[in-house]
Amino acid sequence: MPHQSPAAPEAGAAGQPDAVQQAREVLADLFEWELPAERWSTVEAHLAVVEAAVADRDLVALDEAVAALELCGPDRVQRISSPPDQSAPQTVRERLGRTVDALTAAYPPAEAAPPKPPRR
Repeated sequence: MPHQSPAAPEAGAAGQPDAVQQAREVLADLFEWELPAERWSTVEAHLAVVEAAVADRDLVALDEAVAALELCGPDRVQRISSPPDQSAPQTVRERLGRTVDALTAAYPPAEAAPPKPPRR
């Protein structure tokens, strides 16, 4: 059975691989998340996996890690008897910052194209 290499990552609208664009979006959203206190440790563990995928420049692993992280996000409905959700603890915010920095270093955002000169 021949070994098949993974498909080349598709580039999104900004010229970045879709996995990188999705990671940027989820990580940006994560700054706003409010979750039950006990869920933040799971989020931190998933951030470590995202960070490792970025360090390895493994887009398949990045895509999978971001999908798992996204599933940790806030619930749309909260039970009345539930304790209030909390913003990210300091350790998660620090890891999130490191992860965003690593993603930016490994996959710099595409520069916006300069505007075209007007036709005369």
